[in-house]
Amino acid sequence: MKSGVPVIGKIPNLFPQWMSEDNGIWIREHNQIVDFISDFLQNWLEDNINEELLTEIEKTSSNYSDSNKFENNVVNTFNTYMRSRFESFTEQLNKLETTES
Repeated sequence: MKSGVPVIGKIPNLFPQWMSEDNGIWIREHNQIVDFISDFLQNWLEDNINEELLTEIEKTSSNYSDSNKFENNVVNTFNTYMRSRFESFTEQLNKLETTES
């Protein structure tokens, strides 16, 4: 969405907070995705894309485009994961040293 291209996808079982009828092309059946993509591409080539769709995409992506927040979340997630793994390995090494003594 951030690149201005609408999402064409199957409607998920649990709706994400950002998903609405106006900000993408949502399909109920997997088999229909190919048809919707080809129709969208044909309309795009003919410069016949609904402006409301593009406006809604821009609104949605602007709500979720804080790159600093994203970067901080990714760094925090990986730091938490690495800290957890380090603590787990340290715990296992301590158990090994205790049994060898």
